Amino acid sequence: MGLNGCMFWPINKKGVIGTYQFVLEDGTPGLPGGGFETLELNPDGTCIQKVVLKDGLTFSTKATWRYDETHKTVDVRGVYIAVIGPDEINPDIGKTRNTLAVLPARRNLFGRIILGSRMGTRYEKK
Repeated sequence: MGLNGCMFWPINKKGVIGTYQFVLEDGTPGLPGGGFETLELNPDGTCIQKVVLKDGLTFSTKATWRYDETHKTVDVRGVYIAVIGPDEINPDIGKTRNTLAVLPARRNLFGRIILGSRMGTRYEKK
């Protein structure tokens, strides 16, 4: 099947466990305007989020996640929403921790797991 076949490998809960980094629309790691965000999904259903903005302001939290096999989504509860729209840092980032983020799970051409939409919020597994 070649390289393109990797994107069709099934995704399951065990496969999504790991550390992800926020990537911009062009695939560059980092947040719009600078800084970074990581999301670590642990096997016990907890996750650790760390957001560091360009000015050094840092947000981190321990939240929960689950993999929805039916819809092929990772549902994360209790994280900060760092980015709104494709290229804007959320001005109210510190007020948005009690949220539910539903992140579609898919693979890129090389088989690496991507969480989120093609535009806007997108995390790539490290």
